[in-house]
Amino acid sequence: MRRLPPLNAIRVFEVAARYENFARAAAELHVTHGAVSRQIALLEEWLGVLLFKRGARQALLTQEGRDLLKETSASLDRLELAVTVLRRTVQPSTLNVSATPTFSMHWLIPRLNRFTHRHPDIYIRLSSSLEPADFSRDSYDLAIRRTPTVPSQQAIPLFPAMSMPIGSPDLPGIAGITASGLSRHTLIHTATSPHSWPNLLASMGLKGLQPANALYFDQLYFGVQACINKMGIAVAPAVILVDDLLSEKLCLPFPRYRTENDTEYHAIVGAPYTPDSPVAKFLEWLHEEGQASYEAILELCG
Repeated sequence: MRRLPPLNAIRVFEVAARYENFARAAAELHVTHGAVSRQIALLEEWLGVLLFKRGARQALLTQEGRDLLKETSASLDRLELAVTVLRRTVQPSTLNVSATPTFSMHWLIPRLNRFTHRHPDIYIRLSSSLEPADFSRDSYDLAIRRTPTVPSQQAIPLFPAMSMPIGSPDLPGIAGITASGLSRHTLIHTATSPHSWPNLLASMGLKGLQPANALYFDQLYFGVQACINKMGIAVAPAVILVDDLLSEKLCLPFPRYRTENDTEYHAIVGAPYTPDSPVAKFLEWLHEEGQASYEAILELCG
């Protein structure tokens, strides 16, 4: 059986010894000055030595008190570290992630199982937004966007968007289509990328092309779904649609062409993070998955 002094008295002593002031110790511990004095007296009686020289405004440590403080502080530090490590292993961390709707639906969610299998101690809370990342307004830890809008934000490049024409392989007339053949199709536009078609047509030497029809959607997600439903051809970031392309829900009718000044997807972090933090682990995983998707698109493009 361990022969230890009263542990509550040890805890009170450590605080009082740090301040060499019983009143300040009482304030930190949320007890009365008298309660601190009683615990110190109890500990001194148990040890058989004086730990403080009492004064009107201070309680100065004796040599025995200084020796005990050194050992007590080290022991409490070790205990605190052990408890912190234990809590990390028992209690999962939650990582709040914000991403655009199309990125979430077509790329991130189909892959999240791989992250949770690798890091079962990290819970992901995912929200979608088209707004610029604003960590002063929103409570997420990490945001995934195309191009950072605030220079001061810490933005980590993930992979190029590789925006290019997409369509359903079952769309009539898409097989073997030529550039000029676009005039016989419906072009699908989205409000989130209003310059995609004009830029792409210019790079194809088709500036001013008049399509058979046009559809306009406020979000890329709707435009992609319209393509899958054989309603026309859109310009979209191929990398995040890699699963739909590999499963042949979608195809790349013009794999050699992509929009000029193509953007990259970035992970934007709101605060500094350590190498073993959930943010760091998620970033590492994003980079691995993104690189695999990027290489798959390059292979599809030949």
